[in-house]
Amino acid sequence: MSKIDSEEIEEIKSLTTLKINTQFFNNSKMFRMLGKETNLQSSSKEIQINEKIVNLLDIQSNEKISLSDRITPFDMAVMDAVYTIICSGQKVVVLEWISKILSGNMQEKDSSEKKEEEIRKSIEKLKNIECTIDCTEEFNEYRRQRKKKPLSNWTFKGSLLPLVEEVEVSYQSNGKKVVAYPIYVVPAIYRYAKANNQIISVPNEYFLTNGKINNTTESIIIKRYVIKRIAQMIKCKNMNSNRLSFLWLDNNSADEKERGLYPELGYVPDDSNTWNKKTKPKIKKIVESTLGCLKEKNIISNYKPYKEKGSKSVIGFQIFFSENTKDF
Repeated sequence: MSKIDSEEIEEIKSLTTLKINTQFFNNSKMFRMLGKETNLQSSSKEIQINEKIVNLLDIQSNEKISLSDRITPFDMAVMDAVYTIICSGQKVVVLEWISKILSGNMQEKDSSEKKEEEIRKSIEKLKNIECTIDCTEEFNEYRRQRKKKPLSNWTFKGSLLPLVEEVEVSYQSNGKKVVAYPIYVVPAIYRYAKANNQIISVPNEYFLTNGKINNTTESIIIKRYVIKRIAQMIKCKNMNSNRLSFLWLDNNSADEKERGLYPELGYVPDDSNTWNKKTKPKIKKIVESTLGCLKEKNIISNYKPYKEKGSKSVIGFQIFFSENTKDF
């Protein structure tokens, strides 16, 4: 990784107020597959994009990453938050900024030490993981469609979070000192997604829940999943596929048989009382509360639970949109 020189460091030591009107999600399959990777030390996998196209995802890390490490839904949310900060024009990343973006409350006065420590650990993990995306087949298919000559190689490579070591900076407004990470370059996984038109933008106001959802890590992750899923429906303008499912089987996929909220966020349903009496109802409540907030903002017109045939158990929500639903 390139070093930032002393003049650049001096430029970023005085922070301006973070202003975020739009948040960004990486909506690529390559990004989603990071959360399914079980070996972060060294792994190379073929990712089936469609019947004709296969990409290669290569992951390598240094000795700081153990065999037990995984890329969690929280890590992926942190990555989206950092990319959102990059898109705002800032040259550094501050822990409390990430906390604000994750909750959606940009007026949040102080983030907890516990939350900032969780974010810091995530950053340190992601900084030490390198990924290489060989998307030669995919991008050459697009070139052929445009009647352009194919290229011999097309890759994106770099750290999942290419941030420089910590520096101490202070706010221009009040002189408060905080730890910040200078931004080295846009992460490779986001350069790939942007080139592939797979970045979703969402107005920040959609994340505000007016105290109706607790600001726990779990609640934030579930809320962000719901908002992303709704954004996918609207972006794709595919109102025939308007279900937010907890779990469904994709028989057409070679590498993602189980899909939905549970597998994507790392939940493993079982027959225990903890799952049936505590975890499952809690997830459903957070999803419903988020959908209720989106309905109040007229982002969706309505929603209703749906059940598996012959069962009383809710397996997801049907989402409804008005005819004048607008793209984000």
